[in-house]
Amino acid sequence: MELIGIFPLTDQFHKHLENELSQRRAQNLYRQIPLFSNCRLNLSTNDYFWLRQNPAVKTGAHKALETYGTGSGASPLLSGFLPCHEHLLNQLLKWKKKPFGMLFNAGFMANQAVVRHLPGKDDLVLVDRLIHHSIAQALFQGPAKFKRYEHLDMLHLEELIEKNHSRFNTIFVFTESVFSMDGDYPDLQHLVRIKKKILLSLSWTKLMEQESMAIQEPDSQRKRVFPMKSILL
Repeated sequence: MELIGIFPLTDQFHKHLENELSQRRAQNLYRQIPLFSNCRLNLSTNDYFWLRQNPAVKTGAHKALETYGTGSGASPLLSGFLPCHEHLLNQLLKWKKKPFGMLFNAGFMANQAVVRHLPGKDDLVLVDRLIHHSIAQALFQGPAKFKRYEHLDMLHLEELIEKNHSRFNTIFVFTESVFSMDGDYPDLQHLVRIKKKILLSLSWTKLMEQESMAIQEPDSQRKRVFPMKSILL
């Protein structure tokens, strides 16, 4: 956590800030941080399952606190990748049946790392029109060109791939397993068919599960959606 202070303020700069704040108030854009000290029902939390109050999670956190202290003490590239991180990563890889993975402290940071830096200037990124804003922010800052296809429209996506695959080194497709604002989700089987149909080597797909984890029940064809903050490639 960083506490930022600017001292002293000149009169000119103070007036500039006051004008900016006045404009934001006039536009109903002025925001203050609210204090939730006695909230019985919170419908705006990102902790959908209330995991921070789960007894098993609290026990694990207490054990980690006693073993490693209140933080890693450094970035992972230096000395901050601890046995608890390795254990978590191994459990996730086993669960998702993947040979390799990386841990990020937030979905936003994962998108800044992957979406912003993996596609190059000679690549094209195709994204759903309603993609998560953190992906859009990363794309605006990255070197790759990107186009939006209509929401959940696999035919439009396929059209864009066929039209552009010869013009770029690699085509990236970014979508979400569940779009949290509307609760709808793409036809992933159709997406896989597109990937197999149009030169596998020229397409690379990232499935974003920022807001949910979709689980297929073994005894039925119904899809149950469980919210979870994660990025899984």
